[in-house]
Order: sequence, then structure tokens, then C-alpha cells
Amino acid sequence: MKDLLIKPTREEREIAIIEAAGQLVEKNGFVNLKMSDLAHSASMSIGTLYSHFPSKEDLLLGIHLHNLVLKEKLFSEVLNMPKWNPLQRLVAMVLANWDLDRKRCELSEIDALAMFPSIWQKASAGVTGRLEEVSRRIGDMIKANVDQVVSENKLKLISNELPMNVTIRATFWGTGLGLHHVFRSFCLKKIEGTTTAMEESIAAEALSILVHGLGVKNPIQSDEVKDLLNTVQTLTRKSLA
Repeated sequence: MKDLLIKPTREEREIAIIEAAGQLVEKNGFVNLKMSDLAHSASMSIGTLYSHFPSKEDLLLGIHLHNLVLKEKLFSEVLNMPKWNPLQRLVAMVLANWDLDRKRCELSEIDALAMFPSIWQKASAGVTGRLEEVSRRIGDMIKANVDQVVSENKLKLISNELPMNVTIRATFWGTGLGLHHVFRSFCLKKIEGTTTAMEESIAAEALSILVHGLGVKNPIQSDEVKDLLNTVQTLTRKSLA
């Protein structure tokens, strides 16, 4: 009796497409990605590819959704670290976001392009709806942790309109994204002898300075940020394995 071939599920085909797209994006960028090349790389027909992602906009947001789900799982692990206090978890989430992006360089391009309204307008409601749901869950995770930081440290409002927790979320996230783009910029790459250790020291010092500026009771020192990064790197490696 001949062995029956087990056909991949729809989810497995979608993951195969996303992984193949990630490799092509890393090599040539998303703008230069051709759907025909992607179908060939994913070992499927162009028709099968379009049955999963009817347009290039759907593909872009589909990859972005995959990235967000990966980050959501990573952030959940960070928040479940029992030995860390809320402030340490907040810093660790920024580090996790940065470390994941630098390990998967194509993520930053996809995530940046996915922010353009024109992409969302052309994409199907199914993928945008799922994206909004995952984004909301991640936002709620960050908000809940920031609220704990504000409460534990009795941080006061800095204006009549924007509460401190909103400002902290925006500032920390902006810092995390900024670190990533600085390290990928032509400025840093032109510095002779730039190493991974140098990048990590810059990240640790930047986050330490930012925490001190918040006026919390027990600011995190740069050496402590480095310790957090070591644990975060273990978590990101496992998430990508």
C-alpha cells in the first residue's frame, strides 16, 4: 500500500510563504519583491500564492502580522519573568523589540512600510482586522505594565492633557525604534571597528539615561540593562529557533 502524501495545511502554506518572503526581502528589499519569484521560492503555484495573499499589500501586512504575533509571544515571556519588577520588564520589552529586529533585519523594513495608510486602504479587511486585534493586545500589555511603573513610583502627571503613562509608552517605544535605526544607519556603519558589544553598550547607556529622566525611585544602571539584555537575547534566540 502506497504511503499517502500529507498535504500541508493552509496555515503551514502561509508560514512557508512568509518565511520565503522574509528571505527575499532581506536580500533585495520588499519594493523589489516579485510575486512570481516568491511563488517559486515557496515551491507553489502563483495561483496558490494569490489564494493566500490576493495582493502585495496583503502580503506586506501578512508578514507584519506574523512579526507582531512573534513579538507578542516574546513580550509575554518578558512579562512573566518573576524576578523582574515592572520597570525592568518595561526596559526588557524595549530591548526585546530591538534585539528581535536586529536579528531579523527584514522585520524593520516590513514594519515601517506597514504603517503607511495607503497600504491598509488597499489590503483586505481580513488581514487588517487581525492586525488591529493583535496590535490592541500588545498595546494593552504595554499599557498595563507602564501603569504599574507609574503606580509603584508615584509618578506625577507632566501636563494637564497627557498622563505620564502615555508619555512613557511613547518615549520608550520611540527610543527602542530609534536605537534600531541608529545601529543600522550609515553613520554608525562608517565607524571603523564597530562591534556588537559597542552597539549593546550604547543601548544600555541610552536606556539607563532615559530611566533616570523618569524620576523613578530606583533607576536602572547601564550594567543592569546589560544583564537584562543577556536574558532577553536568550528569549529572542528561542523565539526564532
